[in-house]
Amino acid sequence: MRVLVIGAGIAGLSAARCLLEQGVARDDLRVVDKGRGVGGRMASRRMDTPAGQARFDHGAQFFTTRSDRFSSTVASAVEGGAVVEWTKGFGDADGFPRWRGSEGMTSLCKWLAADAGIVPELGTRILDLGDELAARPVDAVIHTAPVPQALATMAFGGLLPGIELAQQLSGIYYKPTIAVMVAPAVAPTGLADHGGSQHNDDPNHPDLAFVTDNQAKGISPIPAVTIHLSNATSAELWSSPDEVVLERALTAAATMEYFDYLSLVEIRLETGRTHQIRVHMGHIGHHVFGDTTYGGAAVRFGPNTGSRKVLFHRLITDLGRQALHAKTLGFEHPSTREKIRFES
Repeated sequence: MRVLVIGAGIAGLSAARCLLEQGVARDDLRVVDKGRGVGGRMASRRMDTPAGQARFDHGAQFFTTRSDRFSSTVASAVEGGAVVEWTKGFGDADGFPRWRGSEGMTSLCKWLAADAGIVPELGTRILDLGDELAARPVDAVIHTAPVPQALATMAFGGLLPGIELAQQLSGIYYKPTIAVMVAPAVAPTGLADHGGSQHNDDPNHPDLAFVTDNQAKGISPIPAVTIHLSNATSAELWSSPDEVVLERALTAAATMEYFDYLSLVEIRLETGRTHQIRVHMGHIGHHVFGDTTYGGAAVRFGPNTGSRKVLFHRLITDLGRQALHAKTLGFEHPSTREKIRFES
């Protein structure tokens, strides 16, 4: 039996392994993928920086095991050094392992292929499935690409399934997720020791879905941060210029902690303007607490009850200033031209 498997991600490679286990000859099995490597959404990428080479997981950040069969496969991958347990939850641990690739999420897919002796044909793009099958006939096709792509390749060759099934499949769509990769000069703060922070449907972080410090995660030798924007924010910014997306992502990811309706954020200045932080934060509706000049002295989120108004007024009075603290100050001395830096 000759079989064509389209896609060398975790689904395609798992299917290919099952076929081999069921007796399909290796020479009768083709696995193709349009990418330069295996993995699909289990995607990793390298970035050269002045500090060295940063490594990012920019697709799926982890995976879990639900079935006994897949758990057994993952156990073998652990023994093979391809997979390690990352954490047992984000925020409050729930006891269920979240797994990651030992050198990035692609490690599992590389192992799935190598362990079974599967050599995918990479860089192979099938635009017309009909033409492909005419040139290299098979008895069965397993298509693991996203449904819109799969339907497009079948439509070109007149190979769409029955009308009812085709209509059902045509109704499937995927919510967008924008991934931003940043290699900061220093490691980010405010994340758990394992480096992951999940924010699905988190009202405190509406712009975020996931933030990962890949160095803390264990796959990058230098600081490398992956920011996944939420589906809603990704859809909003899908056609925006890169600089707009980057600014929104960095602003969202800078939020470190929340205290009731106050947030602790870390801000890094790239340019200098008078009252730059205070004006910018006020403009986006997140005023610096205690800043009476730019609107930071009023209750702006949550219940505007008498007790909370009294609490806010007391905090502002006791603080006696804006809740704006400079951790690092650096400048060039106007007379000596010496570069001076202060850390608090």
